[in-house]
Amino acid sequence: MNSEHSWDYFVSLGWDDIHSVTEFALYGAVFEFYKRKSIFAEKNYVTLFDGYPNGQSEVMRFIGKMNDEKIKFFSVHRNRAATLNLEESTYLAEHWVSCGLFSSVENGISFLKHGLGDGYQLSS
Repeated sequence: MNSEHSWDYFVSLGWDDIHSVTEFALYGAVFEFYKRKSIFAEKNYVTLFDGYPNGQSEVMRFIGKMNDEKIKFFSVHRNRAATLNLEESTYLAEHWVSCGLFSSVENGISFLKHGLGDGYQLSS
């Protein structure tokens, strides 16, 4: 982390504003805990960041990685969900349905656009 503050400063901000804790503060905590400057490991996760990957074909390729057995975690940045177009959202929701996370593609798309609503239930 490139800051005048130590990593625990950023984590402690979460008590005042939960949105102030970013994944980068948590990464910094892991590096501090293990006393490492770098950690090399096979990547077993995919993230659709806010602005990366770029272009529909790349977004679709990243979503398609959910089929890879090595991928254990898939995430969508909180600002990215609303920027996915209908085809990208549908493709992602289809993957979620095939994993049993949602009972329908429509529920998955609704979650991307609006988050969890009152009384909303994931697939059982």
